[in-house]
Amino acid sequence: MKVACIYFPISSVGGIASEARAYKLAAIEAGDTFDVIRCPDSIQMKTPNIYPVPQLQRGGDTFISVDGECSHHYKHVGKTCRWLENNYDALFIIHPCPHPTKAYGQMPRWMPIYENCKLPKAVKFMDAYVSTYKWIIPALEFADHIYVNQPAYQLSLEAVGITRSVLRPKPFHAISRTPLPKNETRLTVWPNQWKDIKGIKPFMEQVPEIAKVSDIELYSNGIRYYQIRKDDPDLWNRCISQDHFKDETFEGPANFYGYVTPYEMTKVFQRAWCSVNLQGLSARVKHSYYREGSYNNTEVEALYWGAWPIVAEQVLKSPIPSECLIPISDSTKLAEAIEISVDQPLAGSAEGAIAREWVEDVHGAGILWSQITDDLRG
Repeated sequence: MKVACIYFPISSVGGIASEARAYKLAAIEAGDTFDVIRCPDSIQMKTPNIYPVPQLQRGGDTFISVDGECSHHYKHVGKTCRWLENNYDALFIIHPCPHPTKAYGQMPRWMPIYENCKLPKAVKFMDAYVSTYKWIIPALEFADHIYVNQPAYQLSLEAVGITRSVLRPKPFHAISRTPLPKNETRLTVWPNQWKDIKGIKPFMEQVPEIAKVSDIELYSNGIRYYQIRKDDPDLWNRCISQDHFKDETFEGPANFYGYVTPYEMTKVFQRAWCSVNLQGLSARVKHSYYREGSYNNTEVEALYWGAWPIVAEQVLKSPIPSECLIPISDSTKLAEAIEISVDQPLAGSAEGAIAREWVEDVHGAGILWSQITDDLRG
């Protein structure tokens, strides 16, 4: 089956890139095609095309591997729809739609991708911000399948009247088949985008205490990286030893690496003893659905590669086996939780075997890809 994965450019590509990569690998193994097609509102992009080789393109604070491009600009979208129909069997719209912005404008020029393209369509919701997706409800009338990647986010769809969504969890595909040894001593990693919803500032405030019981490495990037460096230099100096992204040295204990490739990030999870994500911990979270058992690709990666996920206690509401998590209700208890709970890596333990089996059964990209292609074939 030949599937065009429509990617409307977004300022923070994060999990979109992870899902696209996992599905592409699963499609290749199944003998199918899954081309990630960037679809902006571009008048210059007159002719849809596939690149000679995939391109790694920036999507805000991270990157996404893109196979080709087409435009949904009103002057070109008719040609785009015909090109898609002539070259593919179905569309997988990996992010529902662009938001209205000053740069994009206030008209849904992407709508013909839904309305006029005659191919079967699946659309994936990967967050709980559906109430902010202006214009998406009428577009979904033209979607044959509506997917959501976890139960917590399904609540946000139901709240706006979308009741026919189907759960298709985050796909996981192991990039590396060669296991690496764990660090000899505790290693705590921050693998998430630097956004308030992930709890980066509360984590940073605890880095000096965590450093007393564990080595610390910070990865990824985002707007809060730049804001903390600019607006709270004392905190930055207390936390960071070497900023490898800027090649600068400070007085703190932790190393910051910024964005690294998915393959390199796999190595990080294999070395780590624990991985921290505080999504849903803060009372200031605007959308209550993030406190209903929400979790991220980083937890799935950590579980598979044998690093204890240290998470906000709301994650206990998720389908993740609770014995494989270290939940906290107070970010000031991070160092204590690590010292008390992490006397060995998750890998090699009884809980680690449960965690890996759960990831393979629930998040296995091959299983999910088979379900999606069955849906699209009708």
